[in-house]
Parts: sequence; structure tokens; C-alpha cells
Amino acid sequence: MPAESFPSALTRLRRLSGMTQAQLARAANLSEAAVSRYARGVSTPDKPYVKRLDDAVGADGELMAAWTQQTSKNALPAFMRSVSRLEEEAVSVDALSPLILPGYVQHPDYARHVIRDGQPLLESEEIDRWVEARCARLQDLTQHHHLRSMSVLFPAAALDCVPRDVTARQVEHLRALDGVTVHVLPPARYLPGLTSPTQLYRLRDSTAVAVTEHLAGNVILGADRMPRMEALHRRALAASLPQPESFELLERYRQ
Repeated sequence: MPAESFPSALTRLRRLSGMTQAQLARAANLSEAAVSRYARGVSTPDKPYVKRLDDAVGADGELMAAWTQQTSKNALPAFMRSVSRLEEEAVSVDALSPLILPGYVQHPDYARHVIRDGQPLLESEEIDRWVEARCARLQDLTQHHHLRSMSVLFPAAALDCVPRDVTARQVEHLRALDGVTVHVLPPARYLPGLTSPTQLYRLRDSTAVAVTEHLAGNVILGADRMPRMEALHRRALAASLPQPESFELLERYRQ
């Protein structure tokens, strides 16, 4: 018999305890919305919250055991907890950015502008090193690792943050890239649910992993989070333009 999932165990043990979701939330000092998400499998709680829930329903460790088994199954191997290692194992990458162009496809002049604006304390020499590393990454992944295809999705407004001559060079750079599909979000549209740069990786062993970028660092999401991330990607594609129309729009930006 398959092992019981954490959401199923949570619902079963809550009912055995005679509590409603609202009562369990109060007993565990959690929000009712959080308990509902855990029970529906929309999100997975961190270990301290599982301990509270386990104690609240009197599960004597049973709920914790279900959580441990589920998170162990979905946990990433140690070698996959580094973004650079994920990139090197990837055969395809879908990169989405709500504000600027994804770093993989940035022209050096564009990269220099956005790095300088986003990292105002960096010295010029350090900015140069960042630009070189960022702009060489796509070629390195395609020539020396396993990357076969990439798609990038970004808003047209991502070109508003740099001078017009840089925009022109960036558009030419995008046109010259092999194996990269470009989708542009036209003005007045937005990326629902995506508030930070996000990459979806398909690895050589068919594993799917997502990475979201934040000021405090990258967050690597394993198998349990992928259905939501893939759904957000589909919605973003539906809101964006196909590649031919994307380049037509980009041409207007560089004129």
C-alpha cells in the first residue's frame, strides 16, 4: 500500500481528534488559511509547524513521520542544491522575469546598466567581473554542458530601464542567439503570481526543478512545488506574445 501523504494524514488525524480546521489552527497557533493550504497539498509546512500540528491533534509523532517521508521523497539531492549545478545538469531552461531581461540573454551593455543600478556599492572592476560571468553563462552551458533549449519571457518595459542605444544592441543580441525562444509581455499586461525572477529547469534525468531569486538569495523548489510553478509558467506564456510578434514589438522599442 502506498505511504499516506502528509495532507491525507493531516486531514485524517484532525478528524480523529474531533477538531475543525479553525480549531486546529488555533490550537497550533497557525492561521486557518495555512492549515487549509497544508490539508489541500498546496504548500508544505516547515518542520516546527508540523510539530505544532502533531502536538495539537495528539498524533504522537505520526503526522511528523508522514511529513518526513514526503519531504524526503521530494528533497533535492545535495548536488542539486546549488543553482550552478542545476544549470549544468539542465537540458532545458525556461527563464521568466517580471522586471528585467533574464541574465542568460543580457547583452554586456544591458547587464552593466542593471548590475550598476541594482548593486550601487560595487566597484567598477567588480561590476566588470559580474558582467563577464553573466554574459558568458549561456555559451558555457550550451557548449560545455547539456543545455539544448531555452525560453525567456520578460515584459517589454524591461527595455525602458536602459538608454536607447543599449536597447538597440540588446535587441540585436536577442536576434542572434541560437536555441533561445523569446516571449515578450506587451505593455499593460503583467505576470500574475510571479514577483521575482524564476527559472524552471528540466534536468538530464527528467527531474523538474524551479529556482526563484530574492534579495536574500535563491530559493530552490523541488517536486512538490513544481505543479504550481508550471501552472504559473503556462499562464505567463498565455499572456505573452509568440516569438515573431515579440520581435516585432522589440523592433519598435529600439527605433
